[in-house]
Amino acid sequence: MRCTLNHPKAKYGIPIFVTRLGRVLSDHEGLATVLKLTDMTSADLAAKCNVSVKTVSGWRSGKTIPVATLNVCGQILTRWRYNNRPKKEVDFADSYV
Repeated sequence: MRCTLNHPKAKYGIPIFVTRLGRVLSDHEGLATVLKLTDMTSADLAAKCNVSVKTVSGWRSGKTIPVATLNVCGQILTRWRYNNRPKKEVDFADSYV
């Protein structure tokens, strides 16, 4: 999953959530998925965005999410993907040649 501007449905500089298979998620679906993937709570996201937990709860229930928050979610996803990328297996035979 990613939060991107490089998609035909991302208009006016507003990022969208896209699954690995290319399905576009609504903002509240994407936000819920980000929290689930990264094991974050609403309180964690609220702290990162400098808003109240009640505001994050509103976003999760379908209220409009500000672009700045979508950008924060994109950064969170990027870090999560980097930290959870598959480790490259080393062939010891190659390292001694």
